Amino acid sequence: MAINNVSTVLVDLDGCFLAGNEPAPGADELYKTAGDKLFLVSNNSTLTPDLMSIRLALYGVTIPAERILLAGAFMVDWMAARHPGSTIFFMGDKVIVEYARRQGLRVDEAGKGLWMP
Repeated sequence: MAINNVSTVLVDLDGCFLAGNEPAPGADELYKTAGDKLFLVSNNSTLTPDLMSIRLALYGVTIPAERILLAGAFMVDWMAARHPGSTIFFMGDKVIVEYARRQGLRVDEAGKGLWMP
């Protein structure tokens, strides 16, 4: 099926669109072909979509944060929307912990709150 015949192109970020820290072979062509249909998904829990968008821009790939779905940030957003102001115990990167705080969640450093993988 040609990309022209679909409304959305979902691509795994790690290992498909990126090879290590750089765009994978063919990523540039996919980016140019898919355009605004391209959405990136990843189980990455070390960056926010904003930071990933900035990282990609360093390689000439302009994808807005709204089209980047990262597991850690997604879970924080989900918790903040469904359990605003709740206390969570988060085992993860400091960037996502700070993101959780900016979303209004309290982070329990002692591990007595809700656990969020």
